[in-house]
Amino acid sequence: MASFINEAFFQRQGELILWLLTLGSMAMLLVGADRAVHAAVKLAKALGISTVIIGATVVSLGTTAPEACVSVMAAWRGNPGLALGNSVGSVICDTALIFGLCCCLTRLPLDRFVLRRHGWLQLGAGALLTAVVFVGAWVGGVDGAVIPRWVGYGFLGLLVGYLYISFRWARQHPEMIPSEARQSANKISAGTVAAMLGVLGLGLALVLAGSDALIGSVKELCIRNNVPDHIVAVTLVAFGTSLPELATALTAII
Repeated sequence: MASFINEAFFQRQGELILWLLTLGSMAMLLVGADRAVHAAVKLAKALGISTVIIGATVVSLGTTAPEACVSVMAAWRGNPGLALGNSVGSVICDTALIFGLCCCLTRLPLDRFVLRRHGWLQLGAGALLTAVVFVGAWVGGVDGAVIPRWVGYGFLGLLVGYLYISFRWARQHPEMIPSEARQSANKISAGTVAAMLGVLGLGLALVLAGSDALIGSVKELCIRNNVPDHIVAVTLVAFGTSLPELATALTAII
């Protein structure tokens, strides 16, 4: 996969500029994901979709877009350490940093309906990923361990199944009021839809550009400082790509 920004551009920059590019690309990821999520949420509400399913699908997928984009682009360009490190580090940031910080700032109410359904799915997904990694290390050894492509296809299939189940469960949630949903859907105009789609496209474009710049700057910094890319990915990059989730969580409790 070709980079939007030539690698020679990053090689010509000083280390201070590279750090500024890294921080700037993280800001692009934050702004892009935020705009995309806001547009998608408004569009979903206008179409009469319940807030429960919006949170479980639109918001969760939208705020995960930076992590997914960075990891996919890194893997496609031959940087598996950056891709896997960002994926694992993002889970740690989401659970330890974001959830822990929100619990420290306020008492979080528990929705038993959501917790019993989505909570078990999240726990199962984490356990499955852990099992895949340990089995891969056991079969291939520490140095020769790999995660085959069919595992990726399997996880994508599970994602499709999760989205389908989320839609089914949303119909059972007491918050979903069919009459209000139909009234909201009838009020939407073609111009409003076009505007929302435009903002959504702009947000996704910022995510793509920010991901490209982040990969290039971090890769060059790792080379110059002789630091493994997976170490930077599991810490700095994971924190940067988790900023949209952090912003969304803090906004919700303030």
